[in-house]
Amino acid sequence: MPRIFFVLCLLICLVNYVTCRNSLADSLNNLNRLSKNYHRHQVNSSTWVVLVAGSNDYVNYRHQADVCHAYQLVRRHGIPEENIITMMFDDIANNTENPTPGVIVNHPDGPNVYDGVKIDYRGREVTPENLLKVLEGDRELQSMGKRVVQSSSTDYIFVYFSDHGAPGLIAFPSSELLASDLMRTLDRMYHNNRYAKMLIYVEACESGSMFEHLLKPDRNIFAVTAANSSESSWACYWDDEREAYLGDVFSVKWMEDADMHGNLRVETIQEEYRRVQDQTNGSHVMEWGDETMSHMSLSEFMGRRVPQSNFPNEFKLPIITDAIMSHDVPMMTALRRAKKAKNPIEREARMSFYNHLVEGRSYMEDSVKRLAAELREHLREVESDLMSETKLLTHFSCYEELYRTFDEHCFDLSTHPYALKFLYVLVNTCQHLERRGSNSSSHMMAKDVIMEHCTRHVKTHPFKQIV
Repeated sequence: MPRIFFVLCLLICLVNYVTCRNSLADSLNNLNRLSKNYHRHQVNSSTWVVLVAGSNDYVNYRHQADVCHAYQLVRRHGIPEENIITMMFDDIANNTENPTPGVIVNHPDGPNVYDGVKIDYRGREVTPENLLKVLEGDRELQSMGKRVVQSSSTDYIFVYFSDHGAPGLIAFPSSELLASDLMRTLDRMYHNNRYAKMLIYVEACESGSMFEHLLKPDRNIFAVTAANSSESSWACYWDDEREAYLGDVFSVKWMEDADMHGNLRVETIQEEYRRVQDQTNGSHVMEWGDETMSHMSLSEFMGRRVPQSNFPNEFKLPIITDAIMSHDVPMMTALRRAKKAKNPIEREARMSFYNHLVEGRSYMEDSVKRLAAELREHLREVESDLMSETKLLTHFSCYEELYRTFDEHCFDLSTHPYALKFLYVLVNTCQHLERRGSNSSSHMMAKDVIMEHCTRHVKTHPFKQIV
């Protein structure tokens, strides 16, 4: 028996040896193959970065600060200047309200992120049309000496946008980019082999509505948004010296994470997403599109160089304790400024401005309430209070018609950005119409109600700007 047992043990050991040897050989072969593929990717592809701050005015300081920080991040990680395209109004760094001319910071006591930023589109050039043309590599823009993404089927593209938003759109200084227009552009880029993979980060209220039920999972695009389809994003880092909020929670968190880890080759998109999701408490950070991309390393989109010194080492990372909803930034800014006034005359002037903001907002809210009541009265398909619910936007054609009518006849969204907060009423209207199977005549009736109501009751309001 002992001899038989010994022989069996010897056979088992031999089998295990052969199995382990083959497994080890397979692992080495796979590792070698992956290494070769990675090297081939390094040689044959480029990374393009498009950075967009969609707002203007000093009260929106944080959006341009976010974009300038992103610029410094990708440069530090090796993305060449010629592969970064930046769009920002550029009215913050040297604004008369800025106590540190030529300096923009994204953190309290942080470094100057404006230094060295190359701006390709500024002022009136910051438009949805130009952004879409930049992404598609528009030859007409090129012929005018403007830079565009010159990508191919092997290239990677990273797009980061920071500004205001509303259901189905994100805002620019004088217009808006509709989700449907963005999707059409992305579809054309996909079918024209303009990229291998694309990563999109969006900082805006209701930013999830830009992709929900729209971004197809087979487009090799992965998108991350600061908020879901029905909630505000959040601002943070109030600075007493600059009298401004310096950043947005989602944005500073993803950039602080990338700064902190330094070597982006060993951090995946999913790892960063999970950390940022945990640390962004006010809104729900969301992911959309091709989830298989979440296992790719950040370095493919933000740069493969490992910087000698990391951004956070230059200062102590602050803890966010003052986050507020983006809609509340103008009001809270005005109130903070009034409270720190140096004398009674200045305090009175600042409080007067604050009270004017309150009055304007109150007027707009009352106006929209009356409009919602009139829509419900005239449209038999609407059965509930349009102000008290938030429906998911799926009826885009109807919504786009009503939004344009509201923008033209009620409150111009560029002049009165607080109106972005109330566009959900139009979403609710369209969703009710869709649920009841209404046709285009119902949409036209809704448009007529909006146009007539606002012409009679809103057009003559006394407020120059409602923010």
